[in-house]
Amino acid sequence: MIVFGSTVARSARSLLLLLGALSLQAELEWDQAQQSVELPVGAKQHVATYAFTNRSDQPVTIIDLQVDCDCTTAALPQRAFAPGESSELKLTLDTRGLEGEVNRELLVKLRHGEGAGAQVKTVSLQLKALITPWFTLSPRVLFWPLSAQAEERSLTVQLATTDRPLQLRLGDLPSGLETHLSLGTDPTTYMLTARPTDSTQAASWHLPLQLYAGDDELLAESSVYLLVR
Repeated sequence: MIVFGSTVARSARSLLLLLGALSLQAELEWDQAQQSVELPVGAKQHVATYAFTNRSDQPVTIIDLQVDCDCTTAALPQRAFAPGESSELKLTLDTRGLEGEVNRELLVKLRHGEGAGAQVKTVSLQLKALITPWFTLSPRVLFWPLSAQAEERSLTVQLATTDRPLQLRLGDLPSGLETHLSLGTDPTTYMLTARPTDSTQAASWHLPLQLYAGDDELLAESSVYLLVR
């Protein structure tokens, strides 16, 4: 007989609590809850697959999926999973208009068990995507101090290496600027020069740059920031 309060009884209770905690942690076992991917230039989307298995002895139901951006959507073939059952959750990232490091999170709300004893918890699935941009600017911002006359300043636009013929163009030009875009020493490099016509007063501009393919398809657009302060 085990006497309540004895060392054996306390050890037995500790073991039961530990087994209960391990049971809760083993609801769904995810193969790879955190994923990283490098996407090539021109990629329009990426589909990340999160495989999982119900390792518990109770049914698990996914009751809600929450994404942190309109550029991501989550798809699941079913919601309820019996003990030992496996499936996949797919997270689609729309990469159009995105560049550099992009981090997204999907919150999976699930219920373990049924009835009054069911447990509800939330699991975080994460995706880090490194998206190669169509072109980069160096520097990204052109700055002039307040003065009677502004000097011409320039930046370099470096296009991504691709087999497609590309052409960089200026978009609608804002007033108050003199600009010129010219091809550099090779087909993947452009030089942009600009100068404000009046630098005696503080001002700011967004100068649009647009990249087109040979068939006049718009591939990407970005802005150069120009400041007089």
